[in-house]
Amino acid sequence: MMTDTILSTALGGALQRRPDGWYWRDGTPEPRVRDMLLNDIAPNFRVLRGAVEIPHDWRATRHWPQGRVDNDAAEAIARLIGDVGKPASIYADGLAETLDEPASRVQGYIVPVAHWDAAMREPCGTWWDRQHETDILDTARRLNEGKAALLRRIGPALWGDAWHGDMARALKVRRDTIDGWASGKTAVPDGVVADLSKLVRERRDTLDGDAADKFIEKLTRFASAAAYVEATAEVK
Repeated sequence: MMTDTILSTALGGALQRRPDGWYWRDGTPEPRVRDMLLNDIAPNFRVLRGAVEIPHDWRATRHWPQGRVDNDAAEAIARLIGDVGKPASIYADGLAETLDEPASRVQGYIVPVAHWDAAMREPCGTWWDRQHETDILDTARRLNEGKAALLRRIGPALWGDAWHGDMARALKVRRDTIDGWASGKTAVPDGVVADLSKLVRERRDTLDGDAADKFIEKLTRFASAAAYVEATAEVK
Protein backbone atom coordinates (compact mmCIF):
# COMPACT_ATOMS: atom_id res chain seq x y z
CA MET A 1 0.00 0.00 0.00
CA MET A 2 1.42 3.38 -1.02
CA THR A 3 2.27 5.78 1.80
CA ASP A 4 2.47 9.59 1.65
CA THR A 5 6.13 9.75 2.69
CA ILE A 6 8.47 10.59 -0.21
CA LEU A 7 12.08 9.64 0.55
CA SER A 8 13.61 10.76 -2.75
CA THR A 9 12.74 11.41 -6.38
CA ALA A 10 14.20 10.66 -9.80
CA LEU A 11 13.68 11.68 -13.43
CA GLY A 12 12.69 15.22 -12.62
CA GLY A 13 10.34 14.17 -9.83
CA ALA A 14 8.30 11.84 -12.07
CA LEU A 15 9.50 8.87 -9.99
CA GLN A 16 9.06 8.94 -6.21
CA ARG A 17 10.77 6.64 -3.72
CA ARG A 18 8.41 5.73 -0.90
CA PRO A 19 9.05 3.35 2.04
CA ASP A 20 7.51 0.43 0.14
CA GLY A 21 9.09 1.04 -3.27
CA TRP A 22 9.14 3.28 -6.34
CA TYR A 23 5.99 4.98 -7.64
CA TRP A 24 5.16 7.36 -10.45
CA ARG A 25 3.96 10.80 -9.41
CA ASP A 26 0.36 9.83 -10.23
CA GLY A 27 0.51 7.02 -7.67
CA THR A 28 1.12 4.11 -10.06
CA PRO A 29 3.65 1.62 -8.63
CA GLU A 30 6.75 0.96 -10.77
CA PRO A 31 8.21 -2.46 -9.85
CA ARG A 32 10.67 -2.34 -12.76
CA VAL A 33 12.63 0.40 -10.99
CA ARG A 34 14.84 -0.61 -8.08
CA ASP A 35 17.24 1.13 -5.74
CA MET A 36 20.82 1.86 -6.69
CA LEU A 37 22.90 1.58 -3.52
CA LEU A 38 26.18 3.29 -2.70
CA ASN A 39 27.69 -0.19 -2.62
CA ASP A 40 26.91 -0.52 -6.35
CA ILE A 41 29.15 2.43 -7.26
CA ALA A 42 31.77 2.42 -4.49
CA PRO A 43 35.23 0.79 -4.69
CA ASN A 44 35.51 -2.88 -3.75
CA PHE A 45 38.24 -2.65 -1.11
CA ARG A 46 39.90 -5.61 0.58
CA VAL A 47 38.28 -6.93 3.78
CA LEU A 48 40.47 -8.56 6.41
CA ARG A 49 39.66 -9.63 9.97
CA GLY A 50 36.40 -7.71 10.14
CA ALA A 51 37.72 -4.45 8.70
CA VAL A 52 37.67 -2.76 5.30
CA GLU A 53 41.16 -1.67 4.23
CA ILE A 54 41.01 1.74 2.57
CA PRO A 55 44.22 2.94 0.83
CA HIS A 56 45.41 6.48 1.45
CA ASP A 57 44.77 7.32 -2.22
CA TRP A 58 41.25 5.91 -2.18
CA ARG A 59 39.98 8.81 -4.31
CA ALA A 60 42.21 7.75 -7.23
CA THR A 61 40.13 6.67 -10.23
CA ARG A 62 41.91 3.30 -10.43
CA HIS A 63 40.03 2.17 -7.32
CA TRP A 64 36.56 3.03 -8.66
CA PRO A 65 34.24 1.03 -10.93
CA GLN A 66 34.87 2.03 -14.55
CA GLY A 67 37.26 4.70 -13.26
CA ARG A 68 34.42 7.01 -12.19
CA VAL A 69 34.54 8.64 -8.76
CA ASP A 70 31.00 9.06 -7.47
CA ASN A 71 30.53 12.09 -5.22
CA ASP A 72 27.89 10.50 -2.97
CA ALA A 73 29.98 7.39 -2.37
CA ALA A 74 33.12 9.50 -1.85
CA GLU A 75 31.35 11.60 0.79
CA ALA A 76 30.21 8.42 2.57
CA ILE A 77 33.75 7.02 2.60
CA ALA A 78 35.17 10.30 3.91
CA ARG A 79 32.60 10.27 6.72
CA LEU A 80 33.45 6.68 7.61
CA ILE A 81 37.16 7.48 7.80
CA GLY A 82 36.46 10.55 9.92
CA ASP A 83 33.98 8.87 12.26
CA VAL A 84 35.26 5.31 12.77
CA GLY A 85 38.41 4.96 10.66
CA LYS A 86 41.87 4.34 12.06
CA PRO A 87 45.25 4.85 10.34
CA ALA A 88 46.82 1.50 9.58
CA SER A 89 49.42 -0.32 7.52
CA ILE A 90 47.39 -2.24 4.94
CA TYR A 91 47.93 -4.60 2.03
CA ALA A 92 49.51 -2.81 -0.93
CA ASP A 93 46.80 -3.56 -3.47
CA GLY A 94 48.27 -3.50 -6.97
CA LEU A 95 51.82 -2.78 -5.79
CA ALA A 96 52.13 -6.18 -4.11
CA GLU A 97 51.13 -7.95 -7.32
CA THR A 98 53.48 -5.82 -9.41
CA LEU A 99 56.45 -6.51 -7.12
CA ASP A 100 55.37 -10.11 -6.49
CA GLU A 101 55.72 -9.40 -2.79
CA PRO A 102 52.50 -10.35 -0.95
CA ALA A 103 53.85 -8.83 2.27
CA SER A 104 54.10 -5.34 0.76
CA ARG A 105 52.28 -2.76 2.87
CA VAL A 106 51.20 0.86 2.46
CA GLN A 107 49.62 3.39 4.77
CA GLY A 108 45.86 3.67 4.75
CA TYR A 109 42.84 3.28 7.00
CA ILE A 110 40.73 0.50 8.42
CA VAL A 111 36.97 0.80 8.96
CA PRO A 112 34.83 -1.84 10.72
CA VAL A 113 33.03 -3.83 8.05
CA ALA A 114 29.69 -3.47 9.88
CA HIS A 115 29.91 0.32 9.62
CA TRP A 116 30.97 0.10 5.97
CA ASP A 117 28.07 -2.21 5.07
CA ALA A 118 25.54 0.00 6.86
CA ALA A 119 26.74 3.13 5.04
CA MET A 120 26.91 1.43 1.66
CA ARG A 121 23.31 0.20 1.88
CA GLU A 122 22.13 3.80 1.50
CA PRO A 123 20.05 4.31 -1.71
CA CYS A 124 21.55 6.87 -4.07
CA GLY A 125 19.70 6.42 -7.35
CA THR A 126 17.73 4.03 -9.53
CA TRP A 127 18.33 0.95 -11.66
CA TRP A 128 16.20 -0.64 -14.36
CA ASP A 129 16.80 -3.24 -17.03
CA ARG A 130 17.72 -1.92 -20.47
CA GLN A 131 14.69 -3.62 -22.02
CA HIS A 132 12.41 -1.33 -19.97
CA GLU A 133 14.35 1.90 -20.45
CA THR A 134 12.38 3.36 -23.36
CA ASP A 135 9.03 2.85 -21.66
CA ILE A 136 10.26 4.23 -18.33
CA LEU A 137 11.76 7.34 -19.91
CA ASP A 138 8.64 7.89 -22.03
CA THR A 139 6.44 7.69 -18.93
CA ALA A 140 8.65 10.18 -17.09
CA ARG A 141 8.56 12.53 -20.08
CA ARG A 142 4.76 12.35 -20.24
CA LEU A 143 4.36 13.13 -16.54
CA ASN A 144 6.85 16.00 -16.68
CA GLU A 145 5.17 17.42 -19.76
CA GLY A 146 1.94 17.42 -17.76
CA LYS A 147 3.50 19.84 -15.28
CA ALA A 148 4.76 22.00 -18.15
CA ALA A 149 1.19 22.20 -19.45
CA LEU A 150 0.10 23.19 -15.94
CA LEU A 151 2.45 26.19 -16.07
CA ARG A 152 1.24 27.17 -19.53
CA ARG A 153 -2.36 27.28 -18.29
CA ILE A 154 -1.82 28.85 -14.86
CA GLY A 155 0.48 31.57 -16.22
CA PRO A 156 -1.98 33.27 -18.59
CA ALA A 157 -4.81 32.80 -16.09
CA LEU A 158 -2.98 34.70 -13.36
CA TRP A 159 -0.95 37.22 -15.33
CA GLY A 160 -2.23 37.39 -18.91
CA ASP A 161 -0.38 36.72 -22.15
CA ALA A 162 2.96 38.16 -20.98
CA TRP A 163 3.08 35.82 -17.97
CA HIS A 164 6.62 34.39 -18.10
CA GLY A 165 8.28 37.37 -16.43
CA ASP A 166 5.57 37.72 -13.78
CA MET A 167 5.77 34.02 -12.91
CA ALA A 168 9.56 34.24 -12.67
CA ARG A 169 9.28 37.13 -10.21
CA ALA A 170 6.59 35.37 -8.19
CA LEU A 171 8.64 32.17 -7.91
CA LYS A 172 11.95 34.05 -7.52
CA VAL A 173 13.65 32.28 -10.43
CA ARG A 174 15.19 33.42 -13.71
CA ARG A 175 13.01 34.13 -16.73
CA ASP A 176 14.86 31.52 -18.79
CA THR A 177 14.12 28.96 -16.06
CA ILE A 178 10.40 29.54 -16.61
CA ASP A 179 10.92 29.28 -20.37
CA GLY A 180 12.64 25.92 -19.94
CA TRP A 181 9.90 24.58 -17.67
CA ALA A 182 7.07 25.78 -19.88
CA SER A 183 8.64 24.33 -23.03
CA GLY A 184 9.26 20.96 -21.39
CA LYS A 185 13.01 21.19 -22.02
CA THR A 186 13.70 21.02 -18.26
CA ALA A 187 11.67 19.24 -15.59
CA VAL A 188 9.38 21.29 -13.36
CA PRO A 189 10.25 20.66 -9.68
CA ASP A 190 7.39 19.34 -7.56
CA GLY A 191 7.61 22.34 -5.22
CA VAL A 192 6.77 24.69 -8.07
CA VAL A 193 3.32 23.14 -8.51
CA ALA A 194 2.66 23.65 -4.79
CA ASP A 195 3.81 27.28 -5.00
CA LEU A 196 1.57 27.96 -7.98
CA SER A 197 -1.35 26.28 -6.25
CA LYS A 198 -0.85 28.68 -3.35
CA LEU A 199 -0.92 31.63 -5.75
CA VAL A 200 -4.14 30.31 -7.27
CA ARG A 201 -5.73 30.02 -3.83
CA GLU A 202 -4.66 33.57 -3.04
CA ARG A 203 -6.27 34.77 -6.26
CA ARG A 204 -9.42 32.84 -5.38
CA ASP A 205 -9.58 34.66 -2.05
CA THR A 206 -9.73 38.02 -3.84
CA LEU A 207 -12.88 37.02 -5.74
CA ASP A 208 -16.46 37.44 -4.62
CA GLY A 209 -19.95 36.87 -5.85
CA ASP A 210 -20.64 34.44 -8.68
CA ALA A 211 -16.99 34.39 -9.77
CA ALA A 212 -15.87 33.20 -6.34
CA ASP A 213 -18.64 30.60 -6.10
CA LYS A 214 -17.78 29.19 -9.49
CA PHE A 215 -14.09 29.18 -8.67
CA ILE A 216 -14.60 27.36 -5.35
CA GLU A 217 -16.96 24.85 -6.96
CA LYS A 218 -14.29 23.93 -9.48
CA LEU A 219 -11.60 23.58 -6.82
CA THR A 220 -13.67 21.37 -4.56
CA ARG A 221 -14.86 19.15 -7.38
CA PHE A 222 -11.39 18.00 -8.33
CA ALA A 223 -8.47 16.98 -6.14
CA SER A 224 -5.76 17.17 -8.78
CA ALA A 225 -3.56 20.13 -9.65
CA ALA A 226 -5.31 20.25 -13.02
CA ALA A 227 -8.42 21.45 -11.23
CA TYR A 228 -6.61 24.63 -10.24
CA VAL A 229 -5.80 25.25 -13.88
CA GLU A 230 -9.35 24.76 -15.09
CA ALA A 231 -10.83 26.91 -12.34
CA THR A 232 -8.38 29.73 -12.78
CA ALA A 233 -8.68 29.76 -16.55
CA GLU A 234 -12.40 30.45 -16.32
CA VAL A 235 -12.17 33.34 -13.89
CA LYS A 236 -11.39 36.69 -15.51
